[in-house]
Amino acid sequence: MASQLEQHLPLLQQLIQTQSYSGQEHAAQALIMRQFEQLDLRPEWQGSNVVLKLAGMDKGQAFVFNSHTDVVGVDNPGSWKNNPFSGTIEDGRVHGRGAADMKGGLWASMMTAYQLSKRTDLPHDAYFTYVTEEETSGAGTKSFVDWLQNQQERAGYGEIAAIFTEPTGLTTAHHGHRGNFFIQAEIKDQGGHSSRPDLVHPHAIVQMNQLIAELGGLSATWQSEFAEGEFMPPTITPTAISASSTSPNKVARVCTAVFDLRTVPNFHSEAYEIVAQRAKALGIEMSLVCPAASVGYTSRGANIVKAMQEVISDLRVEPFDAAADLGFMSEIGAEGVIFGPGEMEQAHITDEWAPLDQVLKAPDLYTQIYDAWAKF
Repeated sequence: MASQLEQHLPLLQQLIQTQSYSGQEHAAQALIMRQFEQLDLRPEWQGSNVVLKLAGMDKGQAFVFNSHTDVVGVDNPGSWKNNPFSGTIEDGRVHGRGAADMKGGLWASMMTAYQLSKRTDLPHDAYFTYVTEEETSGAGTKSFVDWLQNQQERAGYGEIAAIFTEPTGLTTAHHGHRGNFFIQAEIKDQGGHSSRPDLVHPHAIVQMNQLIAELGGLSATWQSEFAEGEFMPPTITPTAISASSTSPNKVARVCTAVFDLRTVPNFHSEAYEIVAQRAKALGIEMSLVCPAASVGYTSRGANIVKAMQEVISDLRVEPFDAAADLGFMSEIGAEGVIFGPGEMEQAHITDEWAPLDQVLKAPDLYTQIYDAWAKF
């Protein structure tokens, strides 16, 4: 089967060659639309997302393949061996920004759709979704899930399963991931002359540094409290801090900082409230950089996991330490996993690449998993 798909590898190269930074994905989405239409399929626009539905015989269940079109930026193109958007295939690898995260998985999803579209015996409805802004706010998947929930109400789906085609080497299924809040903290004061620090109160920079120190201690406490949990413990990490003054002897009036708060099941909004209380006690205001991303969680005993274990006997099942879009599906009761070609260690780095054999193998695995799940 993989050899038959090799004729479609130019599409994989085109996907990589088409720059699609978060919020700038339209050209790549249009490419996906055109390709499906050339294959006599009927995709549709769902907001900024592209969705292809293949109707199955039993309307009581639905299977979703979710792939994001956006990629992270390229800081220094000159440091790459090849053009970051070359899509070069050599030495058994496909190269370029997004090769691993996740245009290899996206292409595999498209090929799965093409293969399934030739059949007249699909057991259940299958949705193939190509979403925007996964690398930033998750707005694309959130929009699709809201749309799908409306479809579920109309179709009466009793069960929904999903595969997010992020890179896991085709050896691991991530059945959950931590949630996250991207937080901006800000404090303002009256400033003052630096020769009289005793008169500068509150001192914006000192207060913010105190918050950073307190949250560092809180994060360390969580490491101990949640050490025995299935997920990596919650963390709160400062990622940026800023304060400026017009003179070296004038104390800055405003100090801002950005924090990345990662949460776990049953400790999501609770974690945020603890952080917010610490900030409030120091006179620091907090706001969200973008809407929070929920914790994603699917039971190890879920049908989607069982189906994957039937297809892949030595499959590893474990949580994902970072965040992803699975949480949006978890919110509506869908059971999903993260599983796809490419290695996470290659994601976002200079000279990003994905193993071509994994990319070619993925469509067949996806088809087998879909069929296995339909039997439960």
